[in-house]
Amino acid sequence: MAEGNVPVPGWNAHRRPQSPLRQPQYLMKDVPKCARDCSGSQVQEIRDRDHFKEAMAEMVLLCTEAMRRSDVNRCSSKPLSLEYIADRLDVDDPCFGYVIRSKEGMLQGFITVTTFTNWQRSFRWDSLHEIAFYYDDSDSEDEDDVIKGPQKQRKVDRDGSLARELQQTVRLGDPYNEGIVWPRIAEISLLGALGCGRKLVQLVVEQLEFQKATGNANYDYIALQATDNSIPFYESLGFVRVGAVTVQSSPSQTESSERPVSPVTTCTEPSAASAQPLPPTSPEKPETLALPYDIVSSPLQSYEVAKPGETPTMIAKQKDLSVWDIIFLNKDIYKDITPSSRLMKGTMLHLPQQNQLPQSKAIEPAKWFVAKENDTPKKIAKKFSLPCRKLVDANRHRLPELMATSRLKAGTRIKISNLDQQDDLCTPYCHWSFPDDSSVEGGEPSYMMVYKLDRKTARTPREVRSSLAVPVQQYSPAPLLHPAPKPKTKVVPHKDAPKPPPQGPKAVDIFKNHLRDLYPELKTPTKANIAELNERWRNLPQAKKDRYAAVAKQTRKYNDEAQRKYQKEYKQWEEDCKNRDPVVVVEKEASLFNKVIKLREDAPEGQEYSYWFVLTYIPDLKWCHLAPMVKEGIFGPERKRSAGRTRWRLVEEKLGRELDISSVYCIPVRSKALKKTADADKEEWDILDDSEKPEKTDEAPSETQAQTAGPPRRIIRKQPIRARSAIKPMGGKLAVVKPKSTLVSPVSPRQFTPSRKRSRETAMIATPKHKDNEDMAPARKARTLNNAGARRCALQL
Repeated sequence: MAEGNVPVPGWNAHRRPQSPLRQPQYLMKDVPKCARDCSGSQVQEIRDRDHFKEAMAEMVLLCTEAMRRSDVNRCSSKPLSLEYIADRLDVDDPCFGYVIRSKEGMLQGFITVTTFTNWQRSFRWDSLHEIAFYYDDSDSEDEDDVIKGPQKQRKVDRDGSLARELQQTVRLGDPYNEGIVWPRIAEISLLGALGCGRKLVQLVVEQLEFQKATGNANYDYIALQATDNSIPFYESLGFVRVGAVTVQSSPSQTESSERPVSPVTTCTEPSAASAQPLPPTSPEKPETLALPYDIVSSPLQSYEVAKPGETPTMIAKQKDLSVWDIIFLNKDIYKDITPSSRLMKGTMLHLPQQNQLPQSKAIEPAKWFVAKENDTPKKIAKKFSLPCRKLVDANRHRLPELMATSRLKAGTRIKISNLDQQDDLCTPYCHWSFPDDSSVEGGEPSYMMVYKLDRKTARTPREVRSSLAVPVQQYSPAPLLHPAPKPKTKVVPHKDAPKPPPQGPKAVDIFKNHLRDLYPELKTPTKANIAELNERWRNLPQAKKDRYAAVAKQTRKYNDEAQRKYQKEYKQWEEDCKNRDPVVVVEKEASLFNKVIKLREDAPEGQEYSYWFVLTYIPDLKWCHLAPMVKEGIFGPERKRSAGRTRWRLVEEKLGRELDISSVYCIPVRSKALKKTADADKEEWDILDDSEKPEKTDEAPSETQAQTAGPPRRIIRKQPIRARSAIKPMGGKLAVVKPKSTLVSPVSPRQFTPSRKRSRETAMIATPKHKDNEDMAPARKARTLNNAGARRCALQL
């Protein structure tokens, strides 16, 4: 099983630059499927994020292999992307989990767990909001399914009780920095496996149920994102679909400031806003209680220690609260606070406010009808025996111009239940989205699922671990990884090296300078003048050449003393350099963005294709995602500079031939993208590699072409100007040259590849930065781009 997401345009990576990835020494197709009891495998518990980072390349390749082994009909999602894995492993805090390897050391599965964190100020858990399950696939166009419910019922939090429990848990944090942290909710952030996905999730659930509570982690729930093909898998493990929404901010709030002082409060929770400074007349201590304006927290109440020596444990027992909630809310104010800390009289503390959220009138989530082409609200109201006026009013806040006779487009969703319920204007939540992401509003909503933990004591036996055929071990380094690629370096001389004196002129140079003084027209360094000077020197009598040689020898005598001085200084400088460390400079590597490459002979796989196109290139990780290229006929006379040459296009995506590999195996080749299209699947390339020769043709050129064909002209190389984001202007000027005539070659019928689109995954990181005029690869648009946090799953159970 493999889960992940393909980031949408505008999704920004928030990680720091990392070390290059290590290519595995084995092929993922050779990895055996893990047994249900993990017999013949190694189960390792990992508590350090660096151990996951070492296996990052294996994790990416395993997810791709899991998708290939899955049923094509079930597997509609994309495998886990490398940039998403790198982002989660760097940002998640804490980061722990398990890996399973075969006895030879090949990766068979992995899972990572962290504390649930979000970066949207107005986020809330709400299963009863009308928009909570708006995009779920459980809705149907069939009237019977809408009235009676679909035949295959999903496990959904229909009464909203689980969402209310989640919303009442404590949270605190800055959405522009560390995020809003929910210490009561754990999150399964990454999961990929070949046959052991169920066992990995069960191991995590059992570990969290037995884990002792701390100020940063006191887990009662596990949250995750699921996709269509992973929903049945998680439902079989007890996970339930829970609604999550974010409140839409008004234009005035957006324009007022980049970082709003307080978020929009929910309709049911009175104090889900930023803490404000206390008034000067307040008896409390403002410097202790007041939180920064950009901190978002759960509803809080203030508490003043009345008796000296009180401990957080005593206060928690008195207020019927969890002591670890008190520690979490006050650990940033009192760094060393513990449950047994004795507090001074008058100390102010933040305590969670126990607010009982009012029960909504709706007993279940709203139902939606997917309209067909040209359906009208009047027709839909008659179909479900509803008042047409109420139906229109209930949907008008989403469709402002809706009328009873409006003709609807196919796919429009119309609310047909809870018509009297008027909720605030919200959007479904997109997980792993940040305030500066430009695609949050247009991203596909996350299918959030939650599992409620059953906390257990140490006396209870651990059934999952006992069911394993092998014991759980501590981490041990992966044995089957190549060394990390090292950057290319060169040793340069020290900057303070003595400079050699200028060499004396030669006889021919003195002669040419003499002629230039006599004939000013020869001073211009043209080809004709240079040829004239050389010809005169060759025709010069030997006696006169000897006279010029004598002058040159006399001139060099004055340079001998300077040369001897230089040699002495240079020897002294060399002696000094032996006692100093050499200056090593890292050579700048050529960018692989928007490039056609061929693989080295020692590449672990991919030799079945001659050329590949770079869809994704991550410079700091030195990793590429490649699409293979195949020949498709030859260019005709309409492509004058490429006529008779081989046409290259990308292999169809549905064949699953794309490759993830280290960039050290990639060799860029010269190529021209001729169509300049934004969709790489529709692009055509002319590869100018030395090994590529024009196709031979049997047809002789016509008389007109033979007359117009002139001497070969210099080829002007121009990089394709296209980008997946906004196109940047190209620096400099381009020369305009009259195109040369070409010979007509017979053109075979074109064999067009079926239309498809694939999106190139790009991520913006702090370093290394790309040049302004650097070309980006064309977008493969047609992939359904999901929200930046959505995970992809291919089950191999």
